[in-house]
Amino acid sequence: MRTVDFVALAILQWAVAPATASAHHGSAAHFEEGRRIEIVGVVRAFEARNPHSFLYIDVADQSGETVAWRCEFNSIASIRRAGVDENSFTPGEAIRVVGHPARRDARECFFLRAELGDGRTVSLPSWTPQATGLAPRLEQDGIFGTWVRKALSSGGPRMLDFLTEAGRAAVAAYDPIRDDPVRRCSPVNPTRLWSNPVQPSEIVNEGERIVMRFEFMDAVREVFLTSAIHPADGPRTVLGHSIGRWEGETLVIETANFSEGVVSQYADTGDGGFAGILHSDEYRLTERLAVNPQTGELEIRWTHEDPKYFTRTFSGGPTTLVRRPDLRVNDYNCEPDAE
Repeated sequence: MRTVDFVALAILQWAVAPATASAHHGSAAHFEEGRRIEIVGVVRAFEARNPHSFLYIDVADQSGETVAWRCEFNSIASIRRAGVDENSFTPGEAIRVVGHPARRDARECFFLRAELGDGRTVSLPSWTPQATGLAPRLEQDGIFGTWVRKALSSGGPRMLDFLTEAGRAAVAAYDPIRDDPVRRCSPVNPTRLWSNPVQPSEIVNEGERIVMRFEFMDAVREVFLTSAIHPADGPRTVLGHSIGRWEGETLVIETANFSEGVVSQYADTGDGGFAGILHSDEYRLTERLAVNPQTGELEIRWTHEDPKYFTRTFSGGPTTLVRRPDLRVNDYNCEPDAE
């Protein structure tokens, strides 16, 4: 392992390099993933929390004054599975961090890796889940069990190209950094719950209903199988009200009774910027869940419909998940990020 020669609170060193894997969900809106910086200093503190953890570093600027830097991580629930925890960084130790620079804060980065004064390295490699190798029991388990996302879908028409006037006004009023619902500990949208590459979800058959428990945001969804309609006077919520039916081995979930909210926190506007994809209280979501009999993987396809904000419906998928009975859905205990 290479030893790092730390100069006392050395000056920042800037570097430009192509990004590898995406830092975390939607990070491009917050951080410049095509650039990297090096930060050399001393660890002040490590804050282990959800939805994001933070490493604080004291750095000497060009005048010799000590300034505070902050480097963001994914949630502690995620990075623990990569071997990083509350004991990975010790206050007072020398450190050299490589990360993506923030777009709005000149003293903030997204953490990629670090070299510590004692020769240790800490890194967060791209984590691609694999099946456990256990023989699939499709006849017994079907869609039920514990799953972790393997891959997101890609392609399809850009939702931002088919906005109504009301939809354009909603998008214009949304700041993808300031208004990101995750930073307020919101589960965002049912489709967002399936997108985390590290945090598992569990699908349980409880007879007249199917219960879905997600580590992300401690979210719980109930899919009612004995009703064909949504309650007209029911509450309007972020995750809506879900009813389900079986079409062979495929579970079809129809969700309505949403409050106004977010389909996707960030979308590329095509000009280097980012915008949120918003939905109205007329939004409806259809999901189709089925296990691929050849791979044993869970595939989720969906359709978004919102005549108030969009001029057409949108279908996508599949998002693919692998079965992981060796994992459990842990408590998330989200704490809102500071403004």
